[in-house]
Amino acid sequence: MNNKLTVSDIAAALNISKAAPSLVLNGKAKQAKISKKMEDKVLLKSGDVFFRVHTSIAEMLP
Repeated sequence: MNNKLTVSDIAAALNISKAAPSLVLNGKAKQAKISKKMEDKVLLKSGDVFFRVHTSIAEMLP
Protein backbone atom coordinates (compact mmCIF):
# COMPACT_ATOMS: atom_id res chain seq x y z
CA MET A 1 0.00 0.00 0.00
CA ASN A 2 1.41 3.38 -1.07
CA ASN A 3 0.77 6.20 1.41
CA LYS A 4 2.69 8.86 -0.50
CA LEU A 5 0.78 11.86 -1.79
CA THR A 6 1.69 12.55 -5.40
CA VAL A 7 1.40 15.60 -7.62
CA SER A 8 -1.33 13.71 -9.47
CA ASP A 9 -3.24 13.18 -6.23
CA ILE A 10 -3.07 16.89 -5.37
CA ALA A 11 -4.08 17.90 -8.90
CA ALA A 12 -7.05 15.52 -8.90
CA ALA A 13 -8.22 16.64 -5.45
CA LEU A 14 -8.12 20.32 -6.45
CA ASN A 15 -9.32 19.73 -10.04
CA ILE A 16 -6.25 21.42 -11.55
CA SER A 17 -3.48 20.41 -13.94
CA LYS A 18 -0.51 18.39 -12.68
CA ALA A 19 1.78 21.27 -13.61
CA ALA A 20 0.34 23.63 -10.99
CA PRO A 21 1.21 21.55 -7.90
CA SER A 22 4.59 20.74 -9.40
CA LEU A 23 5.39 24.42 -9.92
CA VAL A 24 4.16 25.36 -6.44
CA LEU A 25 6.12 22.62 -4.68
CA ASN A 26 9.25 23.58 -6.61
CA GLY A 27 8.96 27.21 -5.56
CA LYS A 28 8.05 28.51 -9.01
CA ALA A 29 4.44 29.57 -8.43
CA LYS A 30 5.19 33.28 -8.69
CA GLN A 31 7.16 32.84 -11.93
CA ALA A 32 4.32 30.76 -13.39
CA LYS A 33 1.77 33.38 -12.27
CA ILE A 34 -0.12 30.92 -10.07
CA SER A 35 -2.37 32.86 -7.69
CA LYS A 36 -1.50 33.03 -4.02
CA LYS A 37 -4.90 31.49 -3.26
CA MET A 38 -4.15 28.45 -5.46
CA GLU A 39 -0.62 28.22 -4.09
CA ASP A 40 -2.03 28.11 -0.56
CA LYS A 41 -4.55 25.42 -1.54
CA VAL A 42 -1.81 23.25 -3.02
CA LEU A 43 0.44 23.71 0.02
CA LEU A 44 -2.38 22.94 2.43
CA LYS A 45 -3.33 19.85 0.46
CA SER A 46 0.26 18.68 0.39
CA GLY A 47 0.69 19.35 4.09
CA ASP A 48 3.92 21.11 3.24
CA VAL A 49 3.79 23.95 5.76
CA PHE A 50 7.55 23.89 6.25
CA PHE A 51 8.08 24.64 2.57
CA ARG A 52 5.82 27.69 2.77
CA VAL A 53 7.58 29.09 5.83
CA HIS A 54 11.00 28.37 4.34
CA THR A 55 10.06 30.12 1.08
CA SER A 56 8.71 33.15 2.94
CA ILE A 57 11.90 33.46 4.97
CA ALA A 58 14.04 33.07 1.86
CA GLU A 59 12.17 35.93 0.17
CA MET A 60 13.04 38.22 3.08
CA LEU A 61 16.77 37.58 2.82
CA PRO A 62 18.95 39.99 0.80
